[in-house]
Amino acid sequence: MNSVYLPALRLALVLCALGVASVTHAAPVTIVDDNRLIRSSGSISSETRTNSWNVSDVSANNTGIYNQTLDETRTADPNSARSVATIVSNIGTSVFSASGTAFGVVDLEPGSGNNRFSEADASSQFEVRFVVDEPTNFSLSALLGFDQISGTGSRGGATLSLSSNFFNLSAGTSFTSQDFERNIVLSGILDPDTYTLRVSASVNSDAFSSPSLVSGQSNYNVRLNLAPIPVPAAVWLFASGVGLLFGLRNRLAR
Repeated sequence: MNSVYLPALRLALVLCALGVASVTHAAPVTIVDDNRLIRSSGSISSETRTNSWNVSDVSANNTGIYNQTLDETRTADPNSARSVATIVSNIGTSVFSASGTAFGVVDLEPGSGNNRFSEADASSQFEVRFVVDEPTNFSLSALLGFDQISGTGSRGGATLSLSSNFFNLSAGTSFTSQDFERNIVLSGILDPDTYTLRVSASVNSDAFSSPSLVSGQSNYNVRLNLAPIPVPAAVWLFASGVGLLFGLRNRLAR
C-alpha cells in the first residue's frame, strides 16, 4: 500500500472505533410547577390561661431558592410550647434538592394543673412536578428521619415519593412514635411522562398533665439528578470513517 495513504487510513480506523463513544445534550425536562410549604401551629393551656397559634408560609416558583424558617413560641402561665419549621430548596432544570425540619416541644411545669392538653405541631413539605420528554437517567439520594427527643408524647415522620401515572417510588414513615432513619440511594431510567417529587417532615408533640417535657424532630434531605441518556457518537463519526475508507479504496484501485 502506498505509504502516503497510511495516515489517512489510520484516521479512518480511529473514527470508526469512536462509534462506541457518546455525546450528550441537555436533559429533556420541563418544570410544570412546585409548592414549598412550612407550617407551625399548636396550643398551650394552664388552669387560668390558653394560647394557640397557626402560621404558615408557601412558595411556588418555577426556579430558584426558597429559604424560610417559621418559629413560634407561646406560654400560658408557667407552661410553654414551641414549634419550628424550616426548608431550604433549589429547583433547576436537571437538579432538584431540598432539606427541611419540623420540631415541637411542650413543657408543662409542676403545679400548673392537670388535664390541660397542650401541643406543638410543625411540618415542612417540598414538591415539584416536571415533564420528561424522552427516556432520562435519574439518580436519587435522600435521608429521612424522626427523633423522639424527650418524653413519650411526640410523634412524627418523614416521607418521600417520586411518582407518575405508571411509576412509583416511595419511602419513609409518616407518623410514628419511634426513632427511625432511612438512607436512600436509587438510580435508573424515567420513561417519558409527568412526574411528581414530594418529600415532607412533620412532628406532633403533646402533653396532657404536668409535669411533662415532650419534644421531637423530623427531617429530610433529598437530591434528584436528571441526565440525558448518552447517544452513540458517533453515528456521524462512523459514517465519516466509512466514507473515508471507501475513498481510499477507490484511490488505491486506480
